[in-house]
Order: sequence, then structure tokens, then C-alpha cells
Amino acid sequence: YALVAVGVSIVFSIMRVIQFAHGHGYMLGAYGVYHLTVTVGVNYFAALIVTALAIGVVGIVIDRIFLRPLRGQDLPSMIVTLGLLLLIEGTALLGFGERDKRFQSPLDDVVWLFDAVVIPEERILILVVAVPLIIFLFLFVWRTKHGQAMRAVAQDAEAALLQGINIHRISGLGMFIGSALAAAAAGLVLPIQV
Repeated sequence: YALVAVGVSIVFSIMRVIQFAHGHGYMLGAYGVYHLTVTVGVNYFAALIVTALAIGVVGIVIDRIFLRPLRGQDLPSMIVTLGLLLLIEGTALLGFGERDKRFQSPLDDVVWLFDAVVIPEERILILVVAVPLIIFLFLFVWRTKHGQAMRAVAQDAEAALLQGINIHRISGLGMFIGSALAAAAAGLVLPIQV
């Protein structure tokens, strides 16, 4: 769940918008991984990557179509994200139905520690993927030019604009990262939620 929280923090710090539909990116990520693995027959790990990238692109589209025209207007932006929440929820209900879905975990073994503690492999997978993602994100934000631009926009968007930083591109990047992290978190948690 730290991946979802980091994604929300990135979106809010850069765009100064409370993105109410962010949790629905999580939901779409779970459905995306489920659909690709169960219906299409794609490998779980490939489905996880494809879904995270696809939901990241959805985040860019949401930014460009719905949030960019309202940049700097707090209340209208929040109302639009509430509307997006309802739109995504209704569309998912129509597309996926209201019945529970069954997902077969790709990992079904356990790891014993000291012959006393049992840890399912799914939980180990979450740590093995989530921790490096958070470390990579930290390094990206602190060591790359785009990451520094994200920090500059988060600190003072007007000053960043005066320094030649394309605020629209950086906010799109923030939406991509935040949405992709939410989808990745959903795909990782999906095997243990069944």
C-alpha cells in the first residue's frame, strides 16, 4: 500500500490536486492483471508490467483531458476528479460485472523461517517488487533531471516555469508514475486478496 500512498503524494505535490479517482487506478490495475492472466492467458509478471504501463498512460490521458484545463483551480479540479471517480466506477461495473472474480495465485508455496514462521511466497513477492520500486523512485526523483524538475514544480510551480520547466509535461509524468504505481500495487496484492 506504500506504492499507492507514494503515487498519491506525487500527484498532489506536483499538481496540487486531490485526485479522488486515484484509488480507481488501483482497481483498474487489479482488473487489468486479472483479465490479462485469466482471460487472455498472459504470464502474471508480464501482465503486471503491461497493466502498470497501461494505467500510467490512462493517468496521462486524465491529466491532459480533464486536469490540465483546470490547473490552478482547486475546487473545479476536485469536482472533476470526483466525477471521474463515478465515471470509472460505473464503467468498471458495466464492463466487469458485480460478481466476485477468482484469481489463481502464480505462487502457491510457502517459505519457512527458523521452522517456526511461515511466509507465503506472494508476500515475499510484494516485498521483492515494492521495495526496489520505491528505492528506484527515490533515486529517480533525487538523481535525474526529470526528478529534479518534479521537485521544482512541487516546491514552486511558477518559479519552475520561469526556469524553463514544462509544467504540463512534468504533471503528466507525475500522473503516469502515480497511476502506474497504484496499478502495480493492485497487481501485487491481487493474489493474496482471493
